[in-house]
Amino acid sequence: MRFEGGASSYLEVLDAERSLFTTELDLVETRRDHLQSTVNLYRALGGGWQNSLQSSDYENSD
Repeated sequence: MRFEGGASSYLEVLDAERSLFTTELDLVETRRDHLQSTVNLYRALGGGWQNSLQSSDYENSD
């Protein structure tokens, strides 16, 4: 709106969009870390599930 009104340059618009993108990436990383922490907590408490794949299954999946 500021750019369209002539109060800001397009460079300022691009800088604001870059800042927004960086902040959105930080939010996604924070959400991922939270979910990973939740998984780690469940695993530490026993998890309630059994691992159906052995580590050798991952090595042979190439």
